[in-house]
Amino acid sequence: MKKKLLVTILTIFCLSGLTACGNSADKETASQASASPTAARESAESQESDAGTASGNTSEASAASTSNYELSIPDDFSAIEVEGMEFYYVGEDGSSVSLNVQPKDADFSNVTADLLREALENALSQSYKVDVTITDNYFTTETVSGYPAYQYSLSYELEETAITQLIIGVDADQTYTFTYTDLSGTWMEDFEKSAKGIILVTE
Repeated sequence: MKKKLLVTILTIFCLSGLTACGNSADKETASQASASPTAARESAESQESDAGTASGNTSEASAASTSNYELSIPDDFSAIEVEGMEFYYVGEDGSSVSLNVQPKDADFSNVTADLLREALENALSQSYKVDVTITDNYFTTETVSGYPAYQYSLSYELEETAITQLIIGVDADQTYTFTYTDLSGTWMEDFEKSAKGIILVTE
């Protein structure tokens, strides 16, 4: 499980760099180094909210929220502290939901599935010394809370583990990157419902 956690964290940091990650390994490293450490927020107690309910493999979900964002997290996911993450929740099977916040990216509108795929394949291949091939499931640019955003669904296999991820990048007062990682093939339906319910509140 520890190895799977490292895989998903590496992927999240790469994606959080957006175009910077795709431009050069040096910029990716700089992006990681500049991420300020924050403690993962504890899961809020059950709240009544339209965005706080997920179906499928979970019952009602807890709402993880601050003045900046709100989304549903499966009840049996636990908050852990990961340096550079606004929050990181992980399930027993290693699946996770996380948020990375970076300064506003002037090149956000240039992000494409090709850019993200190439950056991730390079980062994962270099880190694990194996060729990693990513399959695009879909890439859309629907807004989130009225802000420019993208939704990137991808799949790949690493160390005999099938991984499916849903990445939501939002260009608001800062760049918000929500990453849903499914390591068991059972969570994506719930993750997609959670992603559609993301609410950003900025001042």
